[in-house]
Amino acid sequence: MVSQKTLQELRGLNLDRNFEKCMELILDFEGDKLCKDSGGWTKYGISQRALMPGAAKKDIENLTLPYAVTIYQGRYWKYGSCDSIGYPLSLVHFDSNINHGKKQSAKFLQRALNALGGELIDDGVIGAKTIAEYKRQDQYDNAQEALVGEYLLQRLEFFRYLAYDKKYCVVNDEKFFFVDSLNGWMVRIRKLRDFLKNNRTI
Repeated sequence: MVSQKTLQELRGLNLDRNFEKCMELILDFEGDKLCKDSGGWTKYGISQRALMPGAAKKDIENLTLPYAVTIYQGRYWKYGSCDSIGYPLSLVHFDSNINHGKKQSAKFLQRALNALGGELIDDGVIGAKTIAEYKRQDQYDNAQEALVGEYLLQRLEFFRYLAYDKKYCVVNDEKFFFVDSLNGWMVRIRKLRDFLKNNRTI
């Protein structure tokens, strides 16, 4: 959960409304308190590892909301081409870039577009063809709702693949089993759907 004070500060940063609305949910997911997870000390969802090489706990403690927002905007929003996509699909794609990375998220988008009539190669690169196909489909009534549904199905399938097929990854010679994270991933998707039901437009 995120405090109302943090949300008020976010709204005072004069951000693009599409990006601001998406950041509201990300901050609600990640919180605004100092905590510790597998990426080290974390604040606003930005870990020591994500902040900079060799970052100390004090660096995270001193992390300001505007700087955290700058990281999200550059590393996930613009780098993931979320600024080329309308809301609410932009939110789903932004959250996916944070959760899965740029390439896998691009594949989700391409596969969602293909499920609704596109003929893209799901190469994980969002270029002119992918954006053109998105714009073509976005002209139709209920296109955003349909694309969001297909995109979330792609994410759920990927979670199941990780948990039951790939099963684990190795980090610093230690095995991490994906099935242990499956419930948390499903909760994230449920919260995302709930947010979209209550925030259909910006």
